[in-house]
Amino acid sequence: MTNEETQIDPVSDWLQKEIKPAVAEASLLLFEFSRLELRDVVSSHEMLWKLVALNHRLGILYADAMELRNEYQTQCDELYSRVILQLGGKGSEYKLTNESAKAAGELATSNIGALATIFPSVAKSLNVAPGQEPKRKHNQLTATVEKLKSIQRDMQESINGIKHLGNRELQHVVHGI
Repeated sequence: MTNEETQIDPVSDWLQKEIKPAVAEASLLLFEFSRLELRDVVSSHEMLWKLVALNHRLGILYADAMELRNEYQTQCDELYSRVILQLGGKGSEYKLTNESAKAAGELATSNIGALATIFPSVAKSLNVAPGQEPKRKHNQLTATVEKLKSIQRDMQESINGIKHLGNRELQHVVHGI
C-alpha cells in the first residue's frame, strides 16, 4: 500500500461520493419544483416521480448515515472507556482522579494529538491517527444526518403539496406514497 492509500478517509470519501451528489440533486430538484407553475406541477407526473424516487434514495442514505454515526458513537464510548481505565483505573500507573481521567477520555475521542502531548504512551496504545478520531467522524455524520433530514422534510412537503392539489388523476397516482 502506498502512503496515499492509507490516507483515504472512508467517511469523507462516502460523503463526497454518495451524499454530496444526492444533496445537490435534491437541491436542484427542489429549486426546479419551486419554479413550476401550479398547472405545470399538476400536469407533470415526471416531477412527482423524480421527487418520490430521490426522497426514497435520501431515506436510504439517511439510514446509512445514522447507522454509521452510531458506529462512531460506539467507537467514542469504547475509546473513552479505555482511556479512563488506563489513566484512572485501579493499577494505573497514572492514578488520575475520575474527573481528570474522564477529561482525558473526551480528549482522546476528538484530539488524539493533544492527548499524545500529555500521555504519549496512552495515545500510542489507542492506535488512533490524528484527524481520524471517532468524535470528529461522529460530528461530521451528525451534520450530514441533519442536512438529509431537512432536505427530506422539504421534499416530503413538496410531495404532500402535489397530493393536495385536488386533481383526481394525480391523487390516484400518489395515493400510495
